[in-house]
Amino acid sequence: MGFFSRKNAVILVLTAVLLAGCARNDEHTQAGMNALNTQSYDEALTEFQKAIATGEDFEQAYRGLGLAYMGKAMYTEAIDSFDSALSHAGMFPGSLETDINFYLATAQYKGGEVSKAVETLTNVIAIDEKNLDAYFLRGRAYLTLSQHDEGVADLEKALDLSGNNTQLYIDVYEALSDAGFEAEGAAYLQTLLAEHMTDMTAFEKGKTYFYLEDYEAARNSLETVRGETKKPDAELILMLGHTYEKLGDTEYAANLYQNYIDGNEPDAEIYNRLGLTRMEAGDYDAALAAFESGLAVEGCPLVQTLSFNKIVALEHKGDFAQVKKLIRKYIQKYPDDQAASREAAFLESR
Repeated sequence: MGFFSRKNAVILVLTAVLLAGCARNDEHTQAGMNALNTQSYDEALTEFQKAIATGEDFEQAYRGLGLAYMGKAMYTEAIDSFDSALSHAGMFPGSLETDINFYLATAQYKGGEVSKAVETLTNVIAIDEKNLDAYFLRGRAYLTLSQHDEGVADLEKALDLSGNNTQLYIDVYEALSDAGFEAEGAAYLQTLLAEHMTDMTAFEKGKTYFYLEDYEAARNSLETVRGETKKPDAELILMLGHTYEKLGDTEYAANLYQNYIDGNEPDAEIYNRLGLTRMEAGDYDAALAAFESGLAVEGCPLVQTLSFNKIVALEHKGDFAQVKKLIRKYIQKYPDDQAASREAAFLESR
């Protein structure tokens, strides 16, 4: 999870809605913003397209269109929309243009155009030298490009600008861990516990203990949060469920995931974890159903992961004809997945 987790992808969009309202209160643009607030991305696309067609504020409408495409994980279209928004900006850039550029960089990063994201964020920082989010995202981008020192420098700058925000320590760990520097990231978590324990929420403590592999302490903290929360959100359930998985109680974790699904909006990541627990239990039909349900979630951020897990579930079911068909399509879409390529070669030899 972390800054670019499924939760934060939604937060990015919702924060963007708040950062810049509709200056002229244009009808379709406002309706599109309202749709973004409820994560109704197809409805939002329709409204922003109507706004453009009827001549509403083009900068705002294209910006909203980009946010809707981001919500649907359609990053190429999002990039084009943000570029169009900036082409309709005034002569002197202001906070709205800084905002659009940040989301352009986010779409570039998530769409695999990491070097371009660095360039865009460098431009943002040149205008706004205290833009914490820009430093953090550029730090992640540098790490992705194997520019370790530049990445760490930006992450440290973000921490400094945040006033040593406790959640940001966890985000820094996740950034470093994702880039292969887990031990280096763990040092930030140790600092967090040693120097900021009294400032941390119970949820932050739970996440920190989880990443440090103290799963019993993680469970205790996260259960405290669940007991104090009337309606636990997806991030809490994911973290708590994953903790129970690590403790060996996969069935209890599966019940947590299923109970959340039964009472809330569909969530792709929870469907994925539910599917994994069902596979571990040997119930491949239930696993397959969970993965397919996850893929059906609007704006699914885990298409690659769920697609591969679906193939694995089908293989366990013995449906090799369907597996061969799907894995060929998968490799065409994700040619860099070496594990899938090896699996395809094995299947072709059967």
